[in-house]
Amino acid sequence: VPGGAEGVQRAGFEARPHRFRTRPFPAPPWPGTDLLKPVTSRTALHRIGVELKNCLATPRWLAQAVLKVLNGTVYFYEWRGEQRALLQFVRLQDIGWYLEQIESVDGEDISEMSQKAVIETCLGSPVMCACQQTGFDSAFRDKILSAVT
Repeated sequence: VPGGAEGVQRAGFEARPHRFRTRPFPAPPWPGTDLLKPVTSRTALHRIGVELKNCLATPRWLAQAVLKVLNGTVYFYEWRGEQRALLQFVRLQDIGWYLEQIESVDGEDISEMSQKAVIETCLGSPVMCACQQTGFDSAFRDKILSAVT
């Protein structure tokens, strides 16, 4: 085999991308609402990336995001409120999911009014925590403390 064991390993890895493209996303951690919809497929995630003009419109970033979803560490939701946005939730062991990133068109931050609407929506979920490093840290801390005490 050309390249020895490394060549075999590389050939096996190069054959896998098709499997990643066709593998279904796991069930969302929360069904969402009319305004906050889980992104349940690679095709939908790419479409939203193109529409919002963000990094998920590019194959490399899309592939990385899809792998994280398939691995169960990340899940994306689409915010369909007044200001459209894509939300990335990260799994925190068995405690739940916290909002790591939220972006509107062209990677812009969402308005404070939209942030509040997202938080209100996520309050209806026992597993989702809508907080970011840039704000609402106390909501995240309270949710974690209530889960471990």
